[in-house]
Amino acid sequence: MLENFINLESLLSITFGAIVSFQALKVKVVSNNQSPTIHGDGNVVTYNTQMAGTQKNFKYLWNVLFLLMFVSLPFWGAYLSNVLYSMSFFACALSVIGVALTIRKHGAHRALDISYVLLTFLTSILAYCTVVNMAGFWHVYQGYYGRLFVAFSEFSPTLANLEYIGNLLYLLIVSFSFVLVFISLMYATFAYIRERDFDEVVKFSCHHFISALIGYVLASNSLTALRDGNFSYIYYVLSLPVRVCMSVF
Repeated sequence: MLENFINLESLLSITFGAIVSFQALKVKVVSNNQSPTIHGDGNVVTYNTQMAGTQKNFKYLWNVLFLLMFVSLPFWGAYLSNVLYSMSFFACALSVIGVALTIRKHGAHRALDISYVLLTFLTSILAYCTVVNMAGFWHVYQGYYGRLFVAFSEFSPTLANLEYIGNLLYLLIVSFSFVLVFISLMYATFAYIRERDFDEVVKFSCHHFISALIGYVLASNSLTALRDGNFSYIYYVLSLPVRVCMSVF
């Protein structure tokens, strides 16, 4: 059991979490140190421009990560799946530490951040189940771009070719959904970075949990099961996160 956690993927997950946490602390430090400068009659306020730059860099981190992961999945899909597996275990710890430090620093008015721990826990379960259900996907997805190029370069309007291309394009939906789960877990884990009011916390949590849930269902090949009328597999996909969650307690 221990060797499943002490591996390169686990170390990468911890390192990535530490880097993001460090960036989060950097944002907080700049935010706390900013001082407004008032010009003219006092109606125009100019804030420290360093804060805007730092927030912008952090804001687009997930977008860049999403794109890089999606493009690289045909080459490193199995490896990234192992990273997500490790993150599904470490994410809650990272979230708890981040939320605890945030509340300690800013006081009780950040108590709503505790809800992010629950969000991270639920999303971690979906991430774990995604990895389990996609165990046989990566050997099929390897070399995807080459097959896609050949399919379109030698295209002929026959039913067999159209079905083949359709199956290839369907693999994009599965891989996109995998990345959606991965990024949703990252958003949940480091949700404490930004201060939100109650409505924003509920909206943020619902948005990213639903995104992770949709990603999990699609990544688990549920569309093919639905097409084939394999409702027992659909029930398995929907019930697996519930059973995993119950097994924790």
